Amino acid sequence: MMVLSKIDQIQAHAQILGLNNNFNRQEMEAQDLSLVKSSIPKLVDDYMNTLLTMLPSLDEIKYAFFSLNCDSVPGPDGFGATFF
Repeated sequence: MMVLSKIDQIQAHAQILGLNNNFNRQEMEAQDLSLVKSSIPKLVDDYMNTLLTMLPSLDEIKYAFFSLNCDSVPGPDGFGATFF
């Protein structure tokens, strides 16, 4: 255990404890994000968002897997798709 004897050490320690307590608080204050939301254009509509976030079907996965080039190497390990 370290003993703080100088006033500047004690003040610095108290500030750190205060910051740590603020950082670990559970409740968050709601902020007005209307300026941020109005400044960023909405480029993806709800329909497109639904399409982008859908899980692929088994047929899509099968098509992608069998479309892989057997001789290509995806990474530095040197193993192609046929190895796996």
